[in-house]
Amino acid sequence: MPDSSAIGRASARGLVAAMAMTGFRRVSSNLGLLESAPPEEIVGRMRIWLGLCKSPPTESGECEYLRLTERQSNAFDVRY
Repeated sequence: MPDSSAIGRASARGLVAAMAMTGFRRVSSNLGLLESAPPEEIVGRMRIWLGLCKSPPTESGECEYLRLTERQSNAFDVRY
């Protein structure tokens, strides 16, 4: 098992590296070298839209979506 001083040094190096990467991303974004920083870029590409149907979908898979104000519960079936 590694001694506590080795764990402390490794933790400190990881912290410094994370701070340096964050600073580099901010400077690059502010200088216009990046359109958006990689974490925001990944989140932007992973957005999904979830629509709840008023009734079961038709055979073609189409459904009439509920508006947010019509939803009464967060319980629903997930079909894929």
